[in-house]
Amino acid sequence: MINSLYITKINADTITSDAVVFENIMFREGNIAYDTSTGIITLNQAGVYNINWWIALQTAKNSGGVAFSLVSSTGENIISNSPTKTGELNGLGVINVTTPPVNLTLRGANSGAAYLSDTVPIKAMLAINSASTSASTSESMLDFEYRQLANILRQLIILYPTSVMRAYAPGLYDIDGTPVSLYTSPEGDNAGIFTMLYEEQNESIPLNTIMAVKTGDATVYNPSISYLTPTAPFPKGWDTDVITAVHDFLPIGAEVEVYWGIGNSKAGIVYKNEYGMLVIADAEGNSPTFVLPTSSIIILQSSTTT
Repeated sequence: MINSLYITKINADTITSDAVVFENIMFREGNIAYDTSTGIITLNQAGVYNINWWIALQTAKNSGGVAFSLVSSTGENIISNSPTKTGELNGLGVINVTTPPVNLTLRGANSGAAYLSDTVPIKAMLAINSASTSASTSESMLDFEYRQLANILRQLIILYPTSVMRAYAPGLYDIDGTPVSLYTSPEGDNAGIFTMLYEEQNESIPLNTIMAVKTGDATVYNPSISYLTPTAPFPKGWDTDVITAVHDFLPIGAEVEVYWGIGNSKAGIVYKNEYGMLVIADAEGNSPTFVLPTSSIIILQSSTTT
């Protein structure tokens, strides 16, 4: 089971050493809880949790820069700091939960008070994503590729909630809409259906039919997106051969044009290349398209003479 949480803060509070209280739960899935009155996140399932957060600061009273810390009930204290007291402070952390539940908070780590910006509507954001550590040891690389797809879609729902995305399916089917949700059945281990909204109609797409996803024409790749790592040694099979070949064959920054389906393609550079997922965009990460390696029909590159 995947556990995800996306919370935002709208009040321009003064932050001391107490927990930062995020008032809004934008998205929550799986075995994770959040208390909007205390700022306490409760991780109720074993797993490795990736945490990304940012805070918009007005100033701070302490000498030097400004710092905040992810503090857990099992002793983790992950500090992120900046020499600048004004602007956006970003932080991230990884927590391995072996014996749940574990409580987690984001706290000020300054000698004086820190003041959040009153000039922007969203003062702070925190996102957590985790995959269960109980993944099957018999997982094929094709299984992993679709688990990677679910992992990416889960983050795109959080990071691009109002963007009109496009999901590419076999044949001439291109499905446009704003991302809504992923559905995992009670019998399943992972999401099996991706739902988007278009003109007040829900469009639900089985994950095995998705060949590529474009986040939208006016979007930029978000560097907080995290990727799953397959378990070594890799299983034998054609899917491992293709996925590892695409991963090793295409360097970051290579100019390519990738074709999939009937008449669908994306030209640009290889912006990210992870096992089970290829990201094509321009050099600034504009309008990224996430392509499954096993869905690619042909990859065109300029030839070079050595």
